[in-house]
Amino acid sequence: MFTFDELYRAYKLCRLRKLPSPDQIRFEQKLIENLTRLQAELNLGTYKVSAYRCFIVIHPKPREIFAASFRDRVVHHVIVSRLMPIWEKRFYYGSFACRRGKGTHGAMNYLLKKHREVSEGGRKEVFFLQMDLASFFVTVNRNILFNLFRPDIHDDRFLSVVKSSTLNDPTRNVFIQSGSEYRNLILPDKSLFLRGEGQGIPIGNLTSQFGANVYLNSLDHFISRDLRPRAYLRYMDDFLLLDTDREKLLNCIRPITDWALIERKQRINPEKTVLGSFREKGMDYLGHKFTEKKGELAFYPQSKKRFNVICVAKKVYSDFAPSESFHPLIPKESANRDYVKSFASFRAHLGNLKHSKSYQFRKKTVEKLNDDLFEKSQFLGIKRDKIKV
Repeated sequence: MFTFDELYRAYKLCRLRKLPSPDQIRFEQKLIENLTRLQAELNLGTYKVSAYRCFIVIHPKPREIFAASFRDRVVHHVIVSRLMPIWEKRFYYGSFACRRGKGTHGAMNYLLKKHREVSEGGRKEVFFLQMDLASFFVTVNRNILFNLFRPDIHDDRFLSVVKSSTLNDPTRNVFIQSGSEYRNLILPDKSLFLRGEGQGIPIGNLTSQFGANVYLNSLDHFISRDLRPRAYLRYMDDFLLLDTDREKLLNCIRPITDWALIERKQRINPEKTVLGSFREKGMDYLGHKFTEKKGELAFYPQSKKRFNVICVAKKVYSDFAPSESFHPLIPKESANRDYVKSFASFRAHLGNLKHSKSYQFRKKTVEKLNDDLFEKSQFLGIKRDKIKV
């Protein structure tokens, strides 16, 4: 049975660290009534997935985003909270994304650790094989994903909810928010509207991210146990093999390609299959450049990340109106909110770069913020010493 307490916990998780959307506000206006109605639908087996909203994001590259309604997102948290304890024990240790303590920084630190182990402290040259599934989310077979969930669900009510959520076609009765000029930016092989029957899961759903780990978990164990590279890690659909034997990694390409095609009906992207050495040209992974110097592996932010920081810094300047005078009695709430938001974004980008070798770049970027800008920051409660490089 689905309990009210379970749905309320899912609701709290659903809104955690999220800006309130209009759909969320409408749901919260009658919170008890809506949660009670949702509980009844789930227990009676009458729950149906609502229509999605589709919009296009441009950065870092054009993508279709299918946003579920707030009530459906609450159900997604219920599903994951029940299935995660079962699957967390089965997941390969080196798989990252949508797992507690295993984000991008966790993956990069894991890579540094494994490089030290494989290179034996920098004494041996380490080769890498980098592979990627072509158009992963839009080519996931929903029937295969549901059949992976099914053996662990012994309650008919919960099975019905998981089935309706997993097998639902997000393109049906969808509300498209972006104009044709943005939709034309999406390549045909990246569009969910052009996929076959039963193909594709919406990017951004919690169940999609969790389902991706379930979908590729067997591949993780196949690579680590059968192919046996010296080290292996995966971040969503990007996987990486490390070894001191280049030929061994080269011979892994065909078995991985065949497994993905036979077991998951997906193809490896040949353009993103890279076999190389950290000592030669290095490797681009998770938005960073990994290179080996004097036996130690270090990573630097790619030009795309540096460009993003510069753009945010320019946004801070554009939102700062030097002609605007502030009196000490003026409440802070009346200050330029766009400036506050941009400044917070700037600090968040700097905090993200602190994990990489980027001190000089961060120092020069911060120095470009002139004294007048800091004066306004101090009025808004932002101290100069808070901007750390």
